[in-house]
Amino acid sequence: MTIRQPEFVDEELFETVRESMKKKKPGPDLDAAYLFESEEGPSVQMLHTGSYGSVGESVGKIMEYIEEKEYAVNGPYHEIYLSDPNRVEEDKLKTIIRFPVVPKSS
Repeated sequence: MTIRQPEFVDEELFETVRESMKKKKPGPDLDAAYLFESEEGPSVQMLHTGSYGSVGESVGKIMEYIEEKEYAVNGPYHEIYLSDPNRVEEDKLKTIIRFPVVPKSS
């Protein structure tokens, strides 16, 4: 899972917060968490509204669009969760689905 962080979060702040969380919530394996920078490049994305189980329908639409516009997928897709499933009804969950792409070679 990747969670986008604001620009001001550096390695020192990340480590401070991680150590604090380990004391407060000892359950999750926070030792596996790390901070990294990513530059994605051109992408095709879509806002999916609905349950996580129905994301496949939106992925199918994105793949059709990618093919129609003569792009090729350039790496794994990822999901950005905009809603808290503990606070939002399942049919109203919002998720951004994003595929990195490159133009197809002729």
